[in-house]
Formats: sequence, C-alpha cells, structure tokens
Amino acid sequence: MSAIAGILHLDGKPASRDVIARMLVSLAHRGSETTGIWCDGPAALAQGSRQTVAGRATVFHPATWPRSGLTVVADARIDNRTELAALLQLVHPEELSDCEFILSAYERWGSACAEKLIGDFAFVIWDSRRRAMYCARDAMGVKPFYYVASRRIFAFASEIKALLTLPDVSRELDEEQVALYLGWSQDSRDRTFYKELIRLPAAHHMTVAPSGVHRTEYWRLDPTREIRYASDAEYVEAFGEIFSDAVRTRLRNAAPVGATLSGGLDSSSIVCEARRQLAGQATPPELHTFSLVFPDVPSVERRLIDERAFADSVTQGGDLRAHTVRGDLLSPLSEVERVLWHQDEPYCAPNLYLHWGLYAAAQQRGVRVLLDGFDGDSVVSHGVGRLNTLARASHWDAFEAEVRAFAVNRQISPQAILHHIGLPYLSDLARRGKGFRWLEAATQMSRRFGLSRRHIAIDHGLRALVPRRVTAAWRAVLMGGTGEAGRAVLRRHVSRRLARHRATEAQHGGTERDLHRQGIDQPAYQLTLEIADKAAAAFGVEPRYPFFDRRLIEFCLALPEEQKFAGGWTRLILRRAMDGVLPADIQWRGTKANLSSNFHRRFIESDEAVVRQTDFTPLTPYVDLARLHDTFGRYRAEWTHRDSDADGCLLFRASVLAAWLGARSGSRSEAPANGPHTPVAA
Repeated sequence: MSAIAGILHLDGKPASRDVIARMLVSLAHRGSETTGIWCDGPAALAQGSRQTVAGRATVFHPATWPRSGLTVVADARIDNRTELAALLQLVHPEELSDCEFILSAYERWGSACAEKLIGDFAFVIWDSRRRAMYCARDAMGVKPFYYVASRRIFAFASEIKALLTLPDVSRELDEEQVALYLGWSQDSRDRTFYKELIRLPAAHHMTVAPSGVHRTEYWRLDPTREIRYASDAEYVEAFGEIFSDAVRTRLRNAAPVGATLSGGLDSSSIVCEARRQLAGQATPPELHTFSLVFPDVPSVERRLIDERAFADSVTQGGDLRAHTVRGDLLSPLSEVERVLWHQDEPYCAPNLYLHWGLYAAAQQRGVRVLLDGFDGDSVVSHGVGRLNTLARASHWDAFEAEVRAFAVNRQISPQAILHHIGLPYLSDLARRGKGFRWLEAATQMSRRFGLSRRHIAIDHGLRALVPRRVTAAWRAVLMGGTGEAGRAVLRRHVSRRLARHRATEAQHGGTERDLHRQGIDQPAYQLTLEIADKAAAAFGVEPRYPFFDRRLIEFCLALPEEQKFAGGWTRLILRRAMDGVLPADIQWRGTKANLSSNFHRRFIESDEAVVRQTDFTPLTPYVDLARLHDTFGRYRAEWTHRDSDADGCLLFRASVLAAWLGARSGSRSEAPANGPHTPVAA
C-alpha cells in the first residue's frame, strides 16, 4: 500500500521540493515506512509506502532507470508477473519489484503498457526524453487516483487532501454533484465534489505534456467473446484455475494476511481456497478471519441478518485464526468526522461503518492485507437472465421449471421472482411494440403462476408504453426525485437536476449477458472501491478483491448462461468449482443475509443524538429543512413497521453531507483522534 503524489509545471517552472513534501506529509497514513522525493526541473514525484507485498516491491521510492530516463511512483500489485517476465525476457524476475515490472512494460510497449498489466494499480511514469508524464489506473479502479490540470500545472495524488495542499487549487464546490449525491445518482466516473479536481476513471490511462492532457480508455469488457468447452467438467476446471490464481496472487504479503468471512458463498470460497493454498506451504502463515456478529438484535431480525452458523462451518475446518466483530455495537455515524477526513468527500455507503469496524479489527491483529469477497455475485453473475432467454425462445415448460426451482432454493414464492425477472421482460416487450410476443408471454405467465391478467395488462403493458423520460421527470417533480423518501424534501431545482442526470434504468428484460455486463460496468463499483480503499488506509490495511481479477471477470462474462444458472441455482459454476473445498451447507446455500435492519436500528438507537446535534443549515440551498425534520420524525416512529430504506438512506446522506459541508472550511492536516475501541473478540 502506497501514497503517491506528483507535480508537472507545464509552463516549465521548476518544481518545488517543499511543495511536493507537503503533499506527501498529508498522505502519511497511507505509508511512511519508506518515503522518497524526486525532482527533475518542472517535474516532481513522491511516494510513501507501507510494506504489504513480500520481496523488493517497495525498495525504491521513486524507482528510477537512468538508462531510459524513466522514473515511476506506484501504488501497485502486479499479478501476471510470470507472464510478463516471459514476454519481456526478464532475468531473475523474482528479484524485481512491481515498480520495475511497470518500468519494463513501459519501456517495451510505451503507452500501451497498461493493458498488459493485470493487478491493482495506480502509477505515474516521468519520461524525461519525451518530457511527459504517463498515468494509469487498474481496470476496476481498486487503487484511487485524483488529479488537477490547468494551463500551468498538472498535479496528482492518491487522495484529494494532498491536492488541496497546493496553493493554487480551488476548493470551489461542484453544486450539481451535491444534488446528485442527495438523490443517490452519482453515475459519473470522473467527477468529484470539487469543480477543479478529477478522478482518473478505472481502465484509463493518460499522457500529460505541455501540449495537453490526453486521456484514453485502454480496456473494456468484450460482450461478443464466448467460451465453449465440451463438458461441464471442463468449464469447472477452467474456472477453478483462474479463481485459484486470483486468490494466490493476492496472498503475496509481508505480514499476516486476513480475510472477511460473512458465511456467504463469496467470502467463504475465498477463505477456503486461501486456506487450501497456504496449507501447502512448508511453514504456512496464519490466516486470520473477521466476521460480523449480531448477538443482541431481536430474534426476528437475527434470522435475517445473522450468518454466524455458516461462518463457523468454515472456521471449524481448522487452520484459521477466527475473530468476531460486534456489528450490533457499531453505528453508521460513529466517528463520522474521522471517516470524512479520510474520505475527503461525502460518502454514500450506508454499511461503511461495518467495514470500518472490520478494518479496525484487522489492524488490532497486525493484519495488513485483507481479502474481501465484495460483490463476487455480480462478477460470477446470478445468471437469472437465462429466464429471459427461455421466455424469448418460448420454452415455457423449462421457464416454469427453473422459476419454481429457483423459488424453492431461495425460499420465496415464484411470484416474487417474476416481479424481478419475468414481468420486467413483459414491460420491455411492450416498450418495443412486440404485441404478439407480449400477449403470448403474458398468457403463459398468468396461466402458469396464477397472476392477474388485469394487473399484468395495466402495470406491464399500458404503463410500460409511457416513455421513461416522461415518468422520471414527472416523478422528480412530484416526489422530489428520490421516491417516497424524497417527497418535497429536495428543492425543485435539485429534483430537476436529478431528472436530467438519472442513471439509465437497468434493462431487466435483456439477455443474461446484457444483465451481467451491466452489473459489472456500473460506475458505483469504482466509487465504492475508492471509499473502501480510503477507509482501510485509515488503519494501515490494504483490501484485496479476488473476484475483481480482470481475468476472472472476462472469463465469467464469456460463459454460456447455463453455466451460471441451471436447476434453480445461481452462480452455478462457482458452486461446482468449490466442490470439496467449501462446506456443503454453504456451497448449496440459497439465502443471503440482509444487513439493513441493523443499519436502521443503530441509526435510530445510537446515532439519533448525532443527527440532532448536526447543523443542517449548510443544506438549505438543496433541502427544505422543515420537511427534512418531518421525515426524520416519521422515520423514527415507523422504521420498524415498514420498508424504511429510502427514508433512512436519505437522512444518512443528509447527515454526512451536512457534517462535511460544515467541516470543509477547516484546515486540519491530521485525522481526528480514534473513536471507541472496535469490539473484536479473539
């Protein structure tokens, strides 16, 4: 884990060592075990590192190759080192750092090097011969990268706070981004809350020189690629090899390694695979696991939220140091000032407080690397888009059999499944004017599943014919742009902005591959990964995500849909690949925990005082404060009796935004002191 920063004066002015040093000091929490500053005329680079990779990966800061006139700073872990070593014909590659692999790749392929690199990275190379900076960020955006560019100067850093140390950088607020945040419509990959500050989007590289800034996307998913094998066994074997390598490469570490363990399919698969690999070493290091537990929540909520029995099923296999964190004692707004200092912006992750507790627990146990199964289900894909394929082909017997089997596995009704995957297909047919197809599908669904024909005709026929832009704009005017929770809370101009920028509605009636790609391509991933990275950095922890390995993502998208969903089982290929590795009760688990009840309970019981003490006056340009207050009163009274997600999330975002706006005028250079000790057990 590293902090990187740099400056390039495009007008030729010499870079100041003092200026770049101040930038690096502001990032000391990301790494200060080894630091270095390098200056060459108008360019200056700086890096501070915390050792999380074994070997020489962090020896040189910055790394310089005088023979080529190249200097690099990098927050990087390169995973395809063996492949690169062969392509680059490197001698003793095991002795080379990841920075040296990056320099070798740039020396060979120039600006095309980023697409050759597999791993998590954000790096900048100063090319003294071309008098230019080359910048790149990994495919999914695991490592953060921010920059500012003007006619006179280009500057970059791992976090926004470093850029704000520069005297000429404006702190002017992006008012539209504030509106989008309140409406939960942050679908931009490069905007920040500051007008002048920009994110380098995931899977992009950029060249900066006096002639200008040139930014290009170097990788995106290929929706046309298909993988075909002769048998299920071959698919499983191929998936297993890629998944195993994704875990193995993320076990490169210089300290004890840990993993989150919820008891779900994704995190359990990572832990069991990591345990299997480490057991094969001569002197296997300890593998720590961290699980959230909720012993004091009411029993009716515990049935929905508690996964301890499944986590115990994994830990009982031995060779693990298992730790539990009391999620029922944590709260969404605890340490909000400290969290905001590290985030630099308002954050929109309601469950960040739980990860904050997990990162704190990892730090207490000396763990610097934490494997995380975050959203592996989207990478592998639930595969339910296959139901649309069966409907399109009029394979109604197979459609009905899969829906009913899926309902049994998920322990819900077939009608509940159709609400999410079958009926939206009807709406899609209606919008596209496919009348005969619509009539056939509607008749089949009504007859086979006992659905009301009148309900289908109105909700998934007539209403679907109204253009989405019209309904979105009308909803924004009447409802404040955020549904029931936002009714008359957001001011009219904010609602209009939300209507213009509302993210494209998901195409539930699309093919399985369409739905799969939508799930992976969503901008929310990059934003969520940045939030997690900065939260983990507060505790000196580096999160790593095996499911976000680029090779695994490409492989899963290219799979035939029956490898993802069959017999009513989602993520089928992962379940099959984990045979003999994962406990059977998790391998064939059809349910998933819902953490929302703990958010609402803790937000009301623990954070009410924080909300009441928050000065919401800075929100006046965006929110009707009296109606916001009324929403809070209604939420307090009714949150246990109805679905309160919309109200709770709106109030949470408003509280975070108000706290940030109130604090942004300050000039604090260090994070607030640590809050209460995280409740972690041995």
